[in-house]
Amino acid sequence: MTLAYGKVILFGEHAVVYGRPALAGGIDAGVRLEDLRPRPAGARLRVPDWGLEADADSPGALGAALARLAELLPGPGFDVSLRASLPLGAGLGGSAALSVALVRAAAVARGADWPAARVRELAHELERVFHGTPSGLDDMVATHGGLCLFRRDGLATGTPAGAEPLSPQAARLPWALPALVVGQTGVPRATRDMVASVRRRWEAGRAATERQFERIEGCLRRGLEALRVRDLAALGAAMLENQACLGELGVSIPEIERMVSLALEAGALGAKLTGAGGGGGVIALAPGREAEVAAAWRAAGFAAFVTAVGGGAAAPGPPGCRLRGLHALAPAARREAVATARGLSLAELAALADGGLSLEAADRLVENVLGRYGLPFAVAPNFLVNGRARIVPLVIEEPSVVAAAANAARMALAGGGFHVEVDPAEMICQVQLHHPAPEEAAARIRAAEPELLGVAAAQDPALARVGGGPLGLELRCFGPEAPGEDGFVVVHLRVDVRDAMGANAVNTMGEALLPRLLALCGGRPGLRILTNLADRRLVRGRVRVPPAALALGGLAGEAVRDAIVSASRFAERDPYRAATHNKGIMNGVDALLVATGNDWRAVEAGAHAYAATRPGGYGPLCTWRAEDGWLVGRLEMPMAVGVVGGASRVHPGARLALALLGITRAAELAGVAGAVGLASNLAALRALSTEGIQRGHMRLHGRAAPGEAR
Repeated sequence: MTLAYGKVILFGEHAVVYGRPALAGGIDAGVRLEDLRPRPAGARLRVPDWGLEADADSPGALGAALARLAELLPGPGFDVSLRASLPLGAGLGGSAALSVALVRAAAVARGADWPAARVRELAHELERVFHGTPSGLDDMVATHGGLCLFRRDGLATGTPAGAEPLSPQAARLPWALPALVVGQTGVPRATRDMVASVRRRWEAGRAATERQFERIEGCLRRGLEALRVRDLAALGAAMLENQACLGELGVSIPEIERMVSLALEAGALGAKLTGAGGGGGVIALAPGREAEVAAAWRAAGFAAFVTAVGGGAAAPGPPGCRLRGLHALAPAARREAVATARGLSLAELAALADGGLSLEAADRLVENVLGRYGLPFAVAPNFLVNGRARIVPLVIEEPSVVAAAANAARMALAGGGFHVEVDPAEMICQVQLHHPAPEEAAARIRAAEPELLGVAAAQDPALARVGGGPLGLELRCFGPEAPGEDGFVVVHLRVDVRDAMGANAVNTMGEALLPRLLALCGGRPGLRILTNLADRRLVRGRVRVPPAALALGGLAGEAVRDAIVSASRFAERDPYRAATHNKGIMNGVDALLVATGNDWRAVEAGAHAYAATRPGGYGPLCTWRAEDGWLVGRLEMPMAVGVVGGASRVHPGARLALALLGITRAAELAGVAGAVGLASNLAALRALSTEGIQRGHMRLHGRAAPGEAR
């Protein structure tokens, strides 16, 4: 769960201290929740990325900030572990992001949903401990994200149309920037020193310094107009003039000027320092040339990364994670809202107008086509998977599945979303060879393994070029079932299929192996086909939900948690219950796989086979327990999916689904599928163990077909 954003300042450094406006943007890099556990009182903090570990008794500013937090929020304490994806002390708002993250962690620990204004107010008090008299700009951006126009003494007239007021001092603008390249000189300087230096210059010559501030404000106004009309060249020119002003104010240094020059040589439209100059941070606007600018900076010994800027609000998840009120909109308005949230054009969603598939394309997909059979293409918002927001496309005809998954994903946000791990994309082709002496045949095959792997690899050189291909052989021997019959040996060809589901690749390799196997061993040919029990290609998911997020009607969250745990234990002991338990998982998984053009039948077969082959017999793929007072769910299942080849390449609706997800790798899709399975199971068990599954389910059935009994 992203708790707070880092920031870059596009225009207005130093001038903002003297009553001029500033324009800043929240960046993707920020601070997210890794783990949160209750403790009797006080806060304990760990940020391993920054080498920080402290509590209220620790010396220094961090200990003082934690003590101040305890004063502001007396009551239950918490032990929090945070992950930071931005460097500390780089002029990117690290201390403000930490302050906002601590406040939001306190809210999660209390099961509270504080408004952004409350979060910002409390975080500003913590920032006072770090910086004395902060302007409030960093707190504002860390809290809200997006592109923020700020003025300490209140926004003047001329705020762009469509801006969203955040406070009397700030408004979020309705625009997003292309990605920026962010770099750092590595030259340590204190922000306080830079601010003091400009103060001395201002006191020594107010008129001249004010003229510089006026020029900086002019750069900001031109930058706003450039953003409004999407004139990126004009935006870059305004950034360069702002940089020149900061140089004349004495807050730039040779290393910053060097980075600006390198960026321009690499194709940037504009570049400038960001922040007060103390952290030595530099930003570059280089649409389409971000990689070249970052490489030029790194080659010169500077740090660099690329990040998105603007475009959304923070709590309780990052931009694109929450879409409030989506259910109340008409389909056309929903498409517009989703397109805006994902940065897509409405034209890209036009494929849905005719079901995402033309009759001509349908005729190419399968045989004997008469027409098309439509299914609803829906989306479930609120998903946060490994810290990244996802809007999940689901194609399904069953009411309540989409709403239930979105609702469960919203509950999961309170505990940091879903955490998933995905195995490498290894698939197995089984090549069966009937033989009177299976063990003898197996020995000959083992001795020839290098040669056989070479034969398999030659079938798919394209797979080898992207780092995939055969990994090894495993052999299984089966004796005869009756006297006078042959036994057989089964060769398992293990293949890394990278971003494909892999069926065609491994089946082709298996066919190619058969002639050589017969030449080596004799015998009679058997089957050559992949196995859908993809137990080398598992997804493992975990989610933690605080009891407060589970409360339903008059039932306290703790009671709901315990009921879900009891339902999970029922499935673990009874295969009849486990079958329906797993069906609930597959409701969401299958709907996602259909949307993305994947073979949902193969994944379904593998899931139930895996559930049946583990110790103890058929059981649930997902289990739930109470840990440290929270509800914790864990899922493990095979997930053989692909994002290249098959319908994912041919079907326009499938391509759109992957674009909505922002996914280009099979492992990412497998991880999201695992998260959807967890969410679907959580929603089903919460309903089953409280109000009963039929209440919401039949209400939505009635919406689909009023007056019709089902």
